[in-house]
Amino acid sequence: MEESKKLEEILSSIEAKAAEEVNEINKAADSEIEGLKKEFGKRKTAHIESMKKKFEREGELKKRQIITEYRLTARREVLDIKQKLMDEVFNELLDRLRGLEKTRYADFMERLLGEAVSGGDVDIVPAEKESIFSKSYIDKLNKKNGWKLNLGKKTTRIEDGFILKEANSETVVDFRNISEFLRDMYAGDVAEQLFGDKSE
Repeated sequence: MEESKKLEEILSSIEAKAAEEVNEINKAADSEIEGLKKEFGKRKTAHIESMKKKFEREGELKKRQIITEYRLTARREVLDIKQKLMDEVFNELLDRLRGLEKTRYADFMERLLGEAVSGGDVDIVPAEKESIFSKSYIDKLNKKNGWKLNLGKKTTRIEDGFILKEANSETVVDFRNISEFLRDMYAGDVAEQLFGDKSE
């Protein structure tokens, strides 16, 4: 009986200790779980903040990219408009030169010849539609300026203006070349008048 009682006490003691150890293990596990929860919570918050900042950075970059693209597009459109206005000005100028009254047109052609004739015998080949070039006009220019121009047959190679043929060279003076020359000379002045700047 005595032994049976002792055995029961030992078993009770072991059960109590085991229960205490289980309790301690549970507390430690709960504490560990709580720590892991806190750590996970911190990591989750840090990750969310990191992703938020990343999205904000990417959003800011995208916004800047969109603004930059918009500005470039707007600048291109403004430059296109300026270019069209410049073209209109020079096209209008050429139309006015083409439409000059006969005497003024003859003076204009004389000035062009003055820029192109270098001296010596020169054949002048006018465009087919240039009615100003006649033998009497060429004789008058030769006498007035001391040139040696010879009137050649009209050509369809150019739409307007004339071709000067010398011994080893040929100079085309048509309205396309005149337009380029005028644009080179006066583009800055025209741009300043139109837009308040020197750029085309």
